[in-house]
Amino acid sequence: MHMRELLEQIETRQAAARDLADRLREQITQFAAQLAEAERRLERLEIARETLLEIAQDTDTGDLDPLPSAYSQILVLFKALRSGSYGRGTSSSA
Repeated sequence: MHMRELLEQIETRQAAARDLADRLREQITQFAAQLAEAERRLERLEIARETLLEIAQDTDTGDLDPLPSAYSQILVLFKALRSGSYGRGTSSSA
């Protein structure tokens, strides 16, 4: 192999390495922006959680409204269906 061929191969490899480095830099920029957004969201959620806990501590939970009766009846029905007790004692013979 001649010196010229070796230099051409090195130049080809340099160009490929340069392209890869450019693509990786672009990805790093994108990842940094995504990370910054995720960190901002996490901070907002942490603040919301802390605020909710503060409000819960300051609020007397005895003043909470009871569930509407229809909602309570639906919950009872779901529990009965889940336990398999709904419909026992009723048979439908055809």
